[in-house]
Amino acid sequence: MLQWLKSLFADALKAGVLAALALIVPPAAVIWATGLGFLTTSHRVAGWMIVGAASLGGVFVFSVALNFMQWRRAALPRSVHLVAQGGPTSLWWHMGKQGATPAMQIVGDFHITNVASSRITIPRSVLTVAHCALRVIPRRTRVEGSGLYRPLEARSFVQDRLMWISPPIAKEGRVLHARVGLIDNLGRTNWGEWLDFRYM
Repeated sequence: MLQWLKSLFADALKAGVLAALALIVPPAAVIWATGLGFLTTSHRVAGWMIVGAASLGGVFVFSVALNFMQWRRAALPRSVHLVAQGGPTSLWWHMGKQGATPAMQIVGDFHITNVASSRITIPRSVLTVAHCALRVIPRRTRVEGSGLYRPLEARSFVQDRLMWISPPIAKEGRVLHARVGLIDNLGRTNWGEWLDFRYM
């Protein structure tokens, strides 16, 4: 629980600092270049409006840059494609215990295809779960898991079940919205689509 809280506040602090910098740095630069009197000096447009526009412009540029980075990351060439099977029990999770500690088990059945021209291995998998902390704070939790136990030959596919064990993230009965990534032997993370894991 303590580790979860530390992670929650660390992520919130990081996001807050970046947003504050995007909001404060542009108007601060305008004031530094022109002097504090710029705010009260008469212009065609009020000085405080120019500073406010610079602040909003900083947030806009920050948002565009962040979305561009995410798009570039998604556009990187992948060695593996994974598609969830379509059965009613292909994607599920339930609550249990690991020893005496509450834990949730998340399970998915997938078709996994090696689209590369060479043999690869998948030593690890990762699950990114989108949820809300304290019901209102958007949060993404990363859960590490095992990969495939056998290599994938070039241009081949397998059907396999992936499994992750995590401290409780969602309440029993809720649908878990998550995305699976397979990490290959070259260190690339091959992401699948966002999927819904139903409680069983």
